[in-house]
Amino acid sequence: DLAADQRFPAGAPLEVLTNPVPAAATGAEPASLTPQKTDRPVGYVALVRHAAQSLYAPTRLIPGSATIARAPLPFHDAIDLVRGGHIEALPVGAWRAKGPNGPLWLAAIKLRNTLARPVTLNPRDLRGQWRAASFQHARLGATGDPTDTTTVYLVADQRPEAALAPFVPKQAEVTR
Repeated sequence: DLAADQRFPAGAPLEVLTNPVPAAATGAEPASLTPQKTDRPVGYVALVRHAAQSLYAPTRLIPGSATIARAPLPFHDAIDLVRGGHIEALPVGAWRAKGPNGPLWLAAIKLRNTLARPVTLNPRDLRGQWRAASFQHARLGATGDPTDTTTVYLVADQRPEAALAPFVPKQAEVTR
C-alpha cells in the first residue's frame, strides 16, 4: 500500500520490480502473479507458513500448493490441549502435506487465556505427540484484553486426532 503526504519531500521515483514472465506463460495473468506449484516435499516451516497465510491473509494472497491441502478436522469442540486448565483451546483447521519422510499433518488451534493475568505460553505445556509447535504470539494478555487470544500451529506425522489422543472429545472418536 502506498500513500502520499505533503509533509515529506519527494524522493526517487518508485520502481516496481516483478519476476520476468517466462515465454511459455499464457493466460490473462502474468506468471509472477500466479501461485507457483511444485511437487517437492515441504518442511515444518513451509507448512506452518501456509496454514497461517490460509487463515489470516487476504484471499488474493492465500498460497496455492500441490503438496499442501486442507484436511478434515473431525472435532470442533474445546479440547484439553494446554496443561494447567487456564487456556481454552478450540480447533480451527487442519492441513496435510507431503513431507520429506511421509505425510505431515498440521492442526491450527485457537488459544484464549481465561486468567485475569497475562500468560507466557510454553510448548512443553502442550499435550499430544507433536513434531513441532509454533505460536502466533507466545504471550497472551489477561482475559478480556484484545491480546488474550492467539493461534498455535501443531505439526505431527499422524492425524491431529491421533496426535491428541486421549485428549480429543469423545464424539471425534465415533466419527473416525
